Formats: sequence, structure tokens, C-alpha cells
Amino acid sequence: MIRLLMGRVGWTTLVCLAVFLALAAWRAEVDIRREGQGAAGTVRLLEALAALQASDGASRAARLDELRQLGQAGRLRHLRFQLEDADGRVLVAAEGAPVAGGRVVLKTADGQAYRVALSPDARSEQEEAAANIGGMAALFMAYGLVLLAGLYLAARHALKPLRRLLEAIASLRQRDFSVRVPPLPVQELDSIGAALNHLGEGLAAAETRQRALHARLLTVQDDEQARLALRVQESFGQELTALRSRVACLRRQRGNDPVLAGQLAALETSCRTLDASVRGMLRDLHPDVCAGGAGDGASLAPLLHELVKSWQDAAGPGTEIHEAVMPPDRTLPGAVSRTLYRMTQEALANVVRHASARCVSVSVRDVPDDAAAIEWEVRDDGCGIADLDAAMGRGSGLAALRERVWALGGWLQIGPANAAEGASAVSPGLCLRARLPVLAR
Repeated sequence: MIRLLMGRVGWTTLVCLAVFLALAAWRAEVDIRREGQGAAGTVRLLEALAALQASDGASRAARLDELRQLGQAGRLRHLRFQLEDADGRVLVAAEGAPVAGGRVVLKTADGQAYRVALSPDARSEQEEAAANIGGMAALFMAYGLVLLAGLYLAARHALKPLRRLLEAIASLRQRDFSVRVPPLPVQELDSIGAALNHLGEGLAAAETRQRALHARLLTVQDDEQARLALRVQESFGQELTALRSRVACLRRQRGNDPVLAGQLAALETSCRTLDASVRGMLRDLHPDVCAGGAGDGASLAPLLHELVKSWQDAAGPGTEIHEAVMPPDRTLPGAVSRTLYRMTQEALANVVRHASARCVSVSVRDVPDDAAAIEWEVRDDGCGIADLDAAMGRGSGLAALRERVWALGGWLQIGPANAAEGASAVSPGLCLRARLPVLAR
């Protein structure tokens, strides 16, 4: 950068020097021409005085007019003269104050006497000096302005690549590690750009490993929940089935004992309640996403339908929950299906528990301009979230939801559902929208 700036300063100095030499040559030519004009005026003055001395009465008036023109037209430099007759009357007056000092007597051939007064005139030199000083000041001012302009342009050209560096830094701060800084013309900035590229590559690799690790952790968690659900089903399912069979057998053999009939009816009700609780526990632990019709190549719509139906029963008649999978026969990989199911499960749990919403919609649809992605959305008309950062930190499930989306390489948006319609601050609603790649990373 220093070499670039010094080169620009050097070129600016050479240009200013060339302009200075051109102006100095022009100024010298002007001064020489003026000095020549002044010398020529002095010669004409001497010739006019000699002609006056040799003139007679007929031509004397013309000679006096010539002398007046020489004295009044500013053709003389460094010299002032004044012409008087023998009686002291001024025939040719000098510019400015009268000429003081001695007089030279000039006599014509016919005896007419004239007195000529000559004195040095410093005004032309003073004007020339003032002009030179003004010209030098203007020249140095112009040189300073040109130098500043050259430095500004050089610094702007040298620092222009900083925009790319700042853009790359902003992208890294936003966790976009795909940006790369191209080669820069300045060596120092190019070194910084190379360091940022190396940092971006390292962060991208670290994020890829972290995504894979997090996805693996979620897979292990789902597998453990599936194993636990299988054990619960094996332990409670068979025992509940046997217990209900024994209750049915006792009811057939109870006879007419009303006390025993009441106890058996209560026991049968408890069995149904326990069976419903076990089924709900199994649905929460393992919705059969990876087995029994929800693996790779299976449709997501039946799973979401059962999930929405269970939360509709839990929410009661005051809340309506609608779901839509477009197209209805859309098939997804197992990892994506598990993530969408868990995201919907968590979102509906938050709506039913905290939102006080009357209408909730769940949708999963293809992205028109991206065949390799799918879009998920849950929208409600409830109370919304006043402070998203606080909600992320108090265990509302949004943080876990965001982590699931991030692990698959997608993005998640959280915001008011009815902001565009100008909804009131009391019921702004909430909209969760995510986009996931169809092929899990």
C-alpha cells in the first residue's frame, strides 16, 4: 500500500512540476515581451524628443501630440517624463503626481525652448512583483489541491478492496462461511483476504462437522426413544391386553352380583384410560417415523394427521387445528420426516399450552423454485411472543426446534403471523416457517 501511495504521489508531483514549468515559461515570455515593449517606448520617446527639437512651427503640434500619447498610453516602463514650455506650463503631463527634480532644456531650431523632466518609475516593477507573488501563491495552492486530490484518489483506490473485506467479515458474522475474498491488488489487503478465506474454510468445515454431530445426536436420541417405546409397548401392551381379557372373562362369569359388576366396570374403565395413556406416551416417544410406514419413501401426511388429531383432542373445541401436506402423497427421507414431525409436535405443544389461539394451521409444501427443498409452516392467531430472545432462553422449545432445522442445513423464521394485516398487539399471532433440504446432510 505504501508503494502504491508513493507512486501516486510521485506521479502527481511530476504532473505539478510540468504544469509549473509551463506556467513559468509563459510568465517569463510575458515579462520579456513587456520589457521589450518598455524599451521600444523609451526609444520612441527619445526619437519624439529629437523630432520635437528639429521641428518647425508647422509640425510642432503633431510632435507634441505624439509625446502626449507616449506619456499617457502606459507604453513607458521604469520611466516617467513631463514636458513644459519656457513659461513653465505643462504641455505633456506625467501619469500620477508631477515629476519632481531637475529639468533638461530642449531648444528647437527656431529658438523655442522646452523643459523635459525625467524620473524613474517603480510602479511597473511593483505590479510585476505583485503579479509574480500572486502567481506563485496561486501555483502553490493549485499544487496543494492537486496533491490532495491525487492522495485522495490514491487512498480511495488503495482502500477500495476494504469493502470486499468488510463484506466478507459481515458474512462470517452472519454464519455464512461460503463467501470468499478474490485476489486484491494491494499486498497487505490480499494477505488479509487470504486469512479470511482460510478462516472461512475452517469455520465451514467445523460447522459441517458440528451439523453432522448434532444430526447424529438427534438420531441417537430418536433411536433411544424408539427403543424405550418398544419396551413400554412390550411391557404394558401385553399386560393390558391380558388384563382386559381377564376382566371380560369375569364379567361373563359374574352372575347377578351388582357389587362385582360395578367393580369390573370401573376396572375396565381404568384399563381403557391406561391404554390411552400408554398410546399417548408411545406416540410422543416414537411416532413410527422410521418404521412401519414412515421411513424413506413413505408419506408424511398420515403421521401429521394423527398428530394434529391428538392435539385437537387435547386443545378442546375452542381451538381448530388444520393440516395440509402438498402434495398429499409427498414422500421424504427418514431424517427429514422425523425432523418435520418433531417440529410440528413441539410447535403444537407450545400453541396449545401458551398461545390461547382459536385457529392453527400446519402446512408442508414443496418449494416451487427449489425442487431439492421443502417448506414447513405453523401459523396461529394467538398472543404471540413479545421477546423472542427471552423465549429462546426459558425452555419454550423454540431453541430445540431451531437446532433441528440447523442440523439439516435449513433455515427458520419466527415472527408475528398477522403483522402484514395490521393485527392488534394483543393477538399478533405467531408464524414458524422453515425450509429444509430434501436430502439430509
